[in-house]
Amino acid sequence: MGYGITKKDKNKIFIVCANILFIGLSVYVIFMIIGSEHIETERADIEVRRDIINFTAYIFRDEEPIYNISGGTGAVYLVENGEKVAKNQAVAQINSVMQASSADLLKTEIGVLENKIDLLKKSNINLEYTVMNIEKINKDLNDLYVETLKNINSNNIKDAGRIRDEKLILMNKRQLISGDAESFNGIIDTYTEKKTELELSASTNTAAGNSTEIYSARSGVFYRRPDGYEHYFTGEAVKTLDPEKFEELIKKEPENDIINRAVGKLAYNYNWFFVCGTTETELAGTTLKEGQSYDIICPYSSNAVIPFVLQKCIDDPDSETLLFIFEANISPDDFNFLRRQTIQIISREIRGIKVPDRAVVVRELITEFEEDEDGIPREITRIIEEPEISGSEIVLGETVKGVYILKGSEVIFRILDDRDKLVQFDNYTLYAEPQARAEGSKTTLQPFEDVLVEGKNLYTGKVVN
Repeated sequence: MGYGITKKDKNKIFIVCANILFIGLSVYVIFMIIGSEHIETERADIEVRRDIINFTAYIFRDEEPIYNISGGTGAVYLVENGEKVAKNQAVAQINSVMQASSADLLKTEIGVLENKIDLLKKSNINLEYTVMNIEKINKDLNDLYVETLKNINSNNIKDAGRIRDEKLILMNKRQLISGDAESFNGIIDTYTEKKTELELSASTNTAAGNSTEIYSARSGVFYRRPDGYEHYFTGEAVKTLDPEKFEELIKKEPENDIINRAVGKLAYNYNWFFVCGTTETELAGTTLKEGQSYDIICPYSSNAVIPFVLQKCIDDPDSETLLFIFEANISPDDFNFLRRQTIQIISREIRGIKVPDRAVVVRELITEFEEDEDGIPREITRIIEEPEISGSEIVLGETVKGVYILKGSEVIFRILDDRDKLVQFDNYTLYAEPQARAEGSKTTLQPFEDVLVEGKNLYTGKVVN
């Protein structure tokens, strides 16, 4: 009688073997998962931190109104706003034949477009360099709203209108920061094209009739829109400024004669000033030093950054107001010289290697004594990284702070010297770059290395996958 293996038995054996193989693979995978080590790195990038002070500033500048002395209407400009002009250069034409109603209509339309373009340019900001935030803008809008109500109640309609423009600018900026709009460049281009068409029409009408040219009395930079404060906020006024005079100036009404008769103005001195009135409370302990240069961010000019020198700090014991007078001799193209504007002073700028605090570890130093080839003992100091210390004649020494980095698949310890510590913020610390480190610094971390922020049993030479 034979005992052969039936087909049914073969199936049973196959199922058993398959189950054993499955269990074996499952156990292997489980051990691999348990045995695998979770690591996480973060790049030690270079970061710049800035301490910012917000001020309301007034521009003081030597400017000369250019008047329409012909008695005609409909000024047609021959130079661009903000363009440099020479002495006795024609800057505008005044039509004396074209019907006044037609001239005034064109002039009004051009003025409206210029105002819209001006507001939108003030609203545009460089989001890569924006220090303003939604909370700050909302607070400023609320303050302007309260100020508007005060002006209306006191029948000060002119200031209420000025504040309206400031509110529009802030609302536009809020759109950009919140992502509701990308930029206003497209709208600005459309308005500019329309304005050019109107100016061409006015120029054609002027050429068809009699016109009078208006000339600059000296060389300088020509601006089309005087504000009526040209005789108040001057470079000469800065020389004798004190808190009392400053308060008087900012309360003055613009000169109507300039607004009604001037076709433009000429800035003839390239040195100009930001004057800021503040208090010790608003400074919040920040110190600004006379004679020192500060970068000032100008939000109304697309966050242009201009270097200024703090010429003078006026601290009058009889006044709570502190005056800071900043002087500059350069201005970027298309800079907005709005008389009163918000500025942001970079009181301190710190640049360093950004290190996550959770990656920092403290290791103990040990001193061991070994004999050299001549049998003379020598002292060797090393960092304790291994779980257990081996060897004899060990002397426990100081501690050292640092981080582990991942170089390829190898773990390496980098030292952080507290003398190179610059500033701490948001669970990060900035450490000085190699070229700016303290004399005798022991810091070994280099910029852009991959710092380990997650990992267990780390030590130099460990290989991780």
